[in-house]
Amino acid sequence: PTSQTQDKRLRDENKSLRRRVRELEDELRITRNKLQELEESKEIHDELFTVCEKQNKRYKRTKLLADELAKENEEMISKHRDEIKILEESKNRIKQSYEYEIKKRDLRIHALEKEKRNQ
Repeated sequence: PTSQTQDKRLRDENKSLRRRVRELEDELRITRNKLQELEESKEIHDELFTVCEKQNKRYKRTKLLADELAKENEEMISKHRDEIKILEESKNRIKQSYEYEIKKRDLRIHALEKEKRNQ
């Protein structure tokens, strides 16, 4: 009887151990699946990070170019303003010169008409 009891107890323990092994194998499978999902997710995140880094570099290059163009535009605007100022000053000098010549000729015409009338 003792041997049978011991056998039964050993069989029960074996059953229990087999059940526990199956549970542990299930847990291990679930953990492996989660690990695989996490690794796939990490790969996706790494790819997204790489894409974002590339876009960020492009943005920085574009911003640098835009800043350079803005600076060049400001320089061109300043240069054109200076040229306009010079041209306006030149126009005013020429206008004054023409106005002086016109007045001189008007005075000469007036003098000639006066001379004609006096003769």
